[in-house]
Amino acid sequence: MKKLLMVLCLLVLIMPINTDTYSYANELEMQMKILIDIPLRQLSLYKNGEIVKTYPVAVGKPSSQTPTGEFKVINKVVNPYYSRMDIPGGSPNNPLGSRWIGFKYLYGIHGNSNPKSIGTFASGGCVRMYERDVQELYNIVSEGTTVTIKYDLLKVEKDVDGLNPVLIVYPDYYSKQSDMMKKVNVKLGELGLAESIPLEKIERLTELICKKQVVFSDKWTYFINGRYVTNDIINNNGELLVNVDKIGKYFNTEILQYDDRKHIRILDLTTPVTQIENKNYMPLAEIEKALGGLHSIDSSTERVDYRLNYILLNNKLIAGEALDILDNPKIPLESLINALRLKVDIKKDSTKILYNNKEIQYSIINEEPYIEVKKLIDVMNVRIETFTIDSHIEIFSRPDIIYNDTIFKGRIISKEVYIPYSMLEQITGMISTEAKYSVILNGLGRISFGNEEYVKVSDLAYYFDIKSDLYNTKIYIKKKTM
Repeated sequence: MKKLLMVLCLLVLIMPINTDTYSYANELEMQMKILIDIPLRQLSLYKNGEIVKTYPVAVGKPSSQTPTGEFKVINKVVNPYYSRMDIPGGSPNNPLGSRWIGFKYLYGIHGNSNPKSIGTFASGGCVRMYERDVQELYNIVSEGTTVTIKYDLLKVEKDVDGLNPVLIVYPDYYSKQSDMMKKVNVKLGELGLAESIPLEKIERLTELICKKQVVFSDKWTYFINGRYVTNDIINNNGELLVNVDKIGKYFNTEILQYDDRKHIRILDLTTPVTQIENKNYMPLAEIEKALGGLHSIDSSTERVDYRLNYILLNNKLIAGEALDILDNPKIPLESLINALRLKVDIKKDSTKILYNNKEIQYSIINEEPYIEVKKLIDVMNVRIETFTIDSHIEIFSRPDIIYNDTIFKGRIISKEVYIPYSMLEQITGMISTEAKYSVILNGLGRISFGNEEYVKVSDLAYYFDIKSDLYNTKIYIKKKTM
């Protein structure tokens, strides 16, 4: 491995530098940054100080540790050659995968031929990624991009509402930390948890610190795909109940409360709830019925982990689970039909699914119809992102923004609906030339996307009545009666 990396670095040293490219890289480097967290086995990509996306990674084994510190991307290679075993670039057996992003002499971020190693301490010091992830990252970052690698074992995390902090402690696989419990106790004191967590629980968690990740909380904790969501869990005679509103907020899905106060509707399922202090709680089994997935319970740390491959349409949860997220993601077609109200053409011998008169090709898996994400992109002209870090797929369908009989195409950017500024000019022209409407065009925040400028629909609420369907695929705006 080290011989190979030395060859790669030498090749970079003797290659001529394109000064134009380097100048552009310096400009881009001011915006982009890579942060690798060794204990979490995560790589986060930042732009202008905000997280763009986070990926799972494999890092170095204790005997061949990934270096920590500040680095920069020094070279990039497509289909790198693996000299140690004479494996050509592009081979499915190449342990470097299809991309190499070097950040230090002998070290780099790369793909791999063993996806099962992702999320573990398995490498010779390099940072491994899933193939789909490293190809995506490769296309974004340039030479000169900052790479920061850190090794912090104590993490303070807050719940989905930004409240109720807990302390998460990771095992010291690299044997770098001393006085671990002293640091834990100091942090618990800062969080106000030192007195509220029973001593017996602290002692039990202390014994487990060297073996696995533990969470210091005065209550049970609930995680979804590795992310802390809430510690509002009640043990009801041995049955664990979770605050429903916390789950609804995490998935950005509406929960309907029935008049009897004993039932709710979440997606397509009506389910009973238990009310305690005016809050609704659901058993774990009922959550699985409504959303799918599977729970695991760790009584030794008082932690619940919920795993599922979920799907968001315009940032809102739709029913059903995705399949084969790593290689060839597939989405349940029935969920898409219901969410987008697709036309179903039922013939005597076949069933056709149409979108704008285009047929959607699907396949039957486990007696259910599924569509491949790549086919969905071709037919529906949607934008789709796959998040391997927490096993979900996001579908972005440009909303139809409708004023009277005029339809414009909007966009969803950072979970907000935007309309073209040119559309707003047309609408205000249709309404009136009164001064109170002309001010709409002045002072509104605008952002550029491609060659068009956009404004937030929510910024227009003072002047217009705004209604949308459940998934923001159709937005209706109407002149407000003043």
